[in-house]
Amino acid sequence: VISVSAVTQNGEKSALIANTTRTVFQQEAAKYQSDMAGRATNELTSKLDDLRKGVEAAERKVEDFRATHGLVDAQGHLISDDQMLKLNEQLSVARARTLELNARAASARSLDVNSVLTGTLPEEINSNTMSDLRSQYATLKQ
Repeated sequence: VISVSAVTQNGEKSALIANTTRTVFQQEAAKYQSDMAGRATNELTSKLDDLRKGVEAAERKVEDFRATHGLVDAQGHLISDDQMLKLNEQLSVARARTLELNARAASARSLDVNSVLTGTLPEEINSNTMSDLRSQYATLKQ
């Protein structure tokens, strides 16, 4: 709120001086605010440009890292984060399957012929194929 008054012997002249002073003050204040907003905009634009350049540089470094460390697909395209997650999931499944098969192989190594012939096999080894082979063996033995 601005309060301006001017006192002269002429009322119209006093009103004109007060109104003109108020108008000039408001114009200067608006110009100052506009200049400040312009400076702030310029500073923010400059900062935004710096940040954008930083992001672009970081993205280039990520692409270079992926290319350097062989993180590309068969066509030479960089592997995306989604693809990387899918590949990690596939790798986890393959590792679990490898552990399972190694356990089955260890169980099979500890078997003797009688276990196979009598069907007293551990559950992880006993299968339809083993049953079929026992039947064939029994048939051939007769």
